[in-house]
Amino acid sequence: MRALGRLMLLLSLAVGTPCALLAQSAQPAPAQSMDSAQLIAAMTRYYERPSDIAIILTSWEKLGGPGTDSMMGFLAGLFAKHPDQIALMNRAPLGQKGQLIVVQGLRLADRANAAKVAAWHWNWPADEHAKITSVTPLAKAKATGAQTFDVMWGASFATGDATYVRPIYDYLAAFLSEPGVDVADVVTMVAFKHRLVNQEAVKEMAGKYPKETFVRIAHASSALWSLESNARQHKFVAAALEQYAKQQPQSPAIKAIDDVRKMRSR
Repeated sequence: MRALGRLMLLLSLAVGTPCALLAQSAQPAPAQSMDSAQLIAAMTRYYERPSDIAIILTSWEKLGGPGTDSMMGFLAGLFAKHPDQIALMNRAPLGQKGQLIVVQGLRLADRANAAKVAAWHWNWPADEHAKITSVTPLAKAKATGAQTFDVMWGASFATGDATYVRPIYDYLAAFLSEPGVDVADVVTMVAFKHRLVNQEAVKEMAGKYPKETFVRIAHASSALWSLESNARQHKFVAAALEQYAKQQPQSPAIKAIDDVRKMRSR
């Protein structure tokens, strides 16, 4: 059975060469499981209310593996901070998707050896086992776009650690500091996502920029929206943004976050 290539892309994190891994036959799910809403709640509040990681992962697999980017980051953060959870994953009744995402999470947690142990436990073929290599740990990786933001947020919610928030902020700050980029235009993209401006406003804005830059504006707006939104929902994110504002009070990223806050309060 061929593995899903999408899980092996590592989402442009520049963390190593993707590998197409094979898993063995699926095993039955545990008696307990979560529905979609319960799974989201468990993952986004894990740092506050830890729950059974085996049930989280088997439920994710049973639901079809939604949000692979977030789950990969979630596991990377979890395994890096709580290595005792790795043994639980080795014993969990996982199928192909679950095994693949665990291996990728372990690699991004800088635990390639543990990933190899898991692969042997799951009876992966020797040639596929050999493809499990070390990569740049997620905690040292840079955010490069919207998909990587999901990976970083997954890790942050697993740990409550702002280490994974900073790369998202840095991406936004670096882009907004580039010559010719208008902070107001990135805020407008956020407003469009919240249906506070119409499509014509976005089309007019798009005409100001080369296509590549406009795509990056879309990515920056995702970073901006997620930072402001998660700061309202998670104290550790709010505290991180307050710290960034003290460090860089004149940063255009801080201005953009303030502008979105004002827009949402109207």
